[in-house]
Amino acid sequence: MNLLKVFSFKGRITRSEFNISIAIVVLLLLAGVFFYPYFDDSNHYLSISMILLSILIIVVQGYKRYHDLGQKGWRIFISLDYKLFIKEGYKGENEYGPDPRLHNVI
Repeated sequence: MNLLKVFSFKGRITRSEFNISIAIVVLLLLAGVFFYPYFDDSNHYLSISMILLSILIIVVQGYKRYHDLGQKGWRIFISLDYKLFIKEGYKGENEYGPDPRLHNVI
């Protein structure tokens, strides 16, 4: 698994890949919130960095998930639609790339 693909806007991801990505981000944010009181003043930059990184991952993964649904990725900037979490993606290749269920692409 190439970890840098998490930050790439190209291609498509499956529903399960999207849900796992969001779950990991939520767990990291909850861990950050839980441990926040134990940080001294110099570590607030770490908290801010974690939040910004989490937002970036959610946007990029949502962008690719919209591609899997056959829609334009910029919609992620308008709303985080429930379809991203539950709707099955477009079967076969579409204008955004090959079917991720048929290829081992993350």
